[in-house]
Amino acid sequence: MNADPQVDPEIIQLRESAVRPPQKYRFVVPSLPLLVYFAQCAWFIGTQSITIDEPNHIRAGLEQWRTGQYSGGMGWNDHPRLSRLLCTIPAINPKFQILNPKPGTPHTYPTGDRKTVLPSPAAIAWHTRPVNAVLGAILGLLLWRAARSLYSTSAANLALALFAFSPSLIAHFSLAGTDDGLMALLTFAAAFQLIRWRHNRWRCQTVLLGLALGGLLVAKTSAIPLFIIALGSILILQADGISLWLRQWNWNNAAIVVIVAYLVVWGAYRFHVSKFTLSVNNIGAKVEIPKRPDPILYQSTRSVGVTVPVPAYEFVQGIWF
Repeated sequence: MNADPQVDPEIIQLRESAVRPPQKYRFVVPSLPLLVYFAQCAWFIGTQSITIDEPNHIRAGLEQWRTGQYSGGMGWNDHPRLSRLLCTIPAINPKFQILNPKPGTPHTYPTGDRKTVLPSPAAIAWHTRPVNAVLGAILGLLLWRAARSLYSTSAANLALALFAFSPSLIAHFSLAGTDDGLMALLTFAAAFQLIRWRHNRWRCQTVLLGLALGGLLVAKTSAIPLFIIALGSILILQADGISLWLRQWNWNNAAIVVIVAYLVVWGAYRFHVSKFTLSVNNIGAKVEIPKRPDPILYQSTRSVGVTVPVPAYEFVQGIWF
């Protein structure tokens, strides 16, 4: 049945608005899954014991906050810093400590020593794990926003409900300092921002894409291939397709993204600049890292030749590790 062309447009608008929920209530439905998500995370934090690797992540984050030392300390440099730094913000107070057992303490299990957690494992858990739960909520909101912009509000609400009841997401976002949850968040954020940038190439959108990809690099080492793929996509993507002609590639935008991402990575290490000294007569090298009491020596460096400043060498060291 064809619509009557004589119907007043104001009546059509009233009919459409009658089936839509009022704008002021549009956030009520997505708020419910987020509350359920937080309730499950709180249950996990309060009932599940500290895992085997959480003390190492927490100690590394606390050491970085308190001393600015990213290499050569008690904490490991086997992962980028972002997750450890974020999760330990509420525990910067010196009363929170992760200590090695006293010398001579027998091993209680074959993979290593149990750490001494002060003031208590429960206190450490409640002052570190909730930060990761908040990061998970941010991922849920981004998921809702993306589904709403690409599909509909109903689809966004369904996606958020599935997110809130996903056991793997609850588990990964209820631990302290582990980077799997943050990796998922920043991977999704970078992919969504890449879609937005493709259709809106304002300078601010390019900078936001660089921030997302820089955060991805300092989330987890395995993000490096994803960064390369994203950079290649930035070069060839056009608003209506892709281009394989070098002259049509988005060189300027790619350069801005690389610079912004580089500054994010460097800033995550407090803009540290290490000195890499290569010997001339002898095969060897010496690396002097800020806040690290002893340099790293590779064989002999008796004859000093060339010294090169290396920004954020700790990031490169973590990749090598």
